Amino acid sequence: LLSLRRADLLAHVAADRELELLSELGERIRALKKAPAVNTARDLALDGKRVMEILGIPPGPEVGKAIVFLLEKVTDRPELNNEDTLIKLLSVEYMQGS
Repeated sequence: LLSLRRADLLAHVAADRELELLSELGERIRALKKAPAVNTARDLALDGKRVMEILGIPPGPEVGKAIVFLLEKVTDRPELNNEDTLIKLLSVEYMQGS
């Protein structure tokens, strides 16, 4: 479909920005295909116990909120699903939003 759309844009003397956006979409699709899918909390590089250690919190609803936060980030960008990056996300972004 991307190739067809690119050909269509080129046939109609498309704006460079449209072709650029199409290329970005293609790159994003290729990256998503390469990265392992993250569908549940079990797919995250951190578990609830580790989240509690990082945030210094006891078991409870806040752990679930932090995990949902990570799942949302990793669903959008699967390449973020590694321990170091998730720790940074929790330490910086999650703590600022709490």
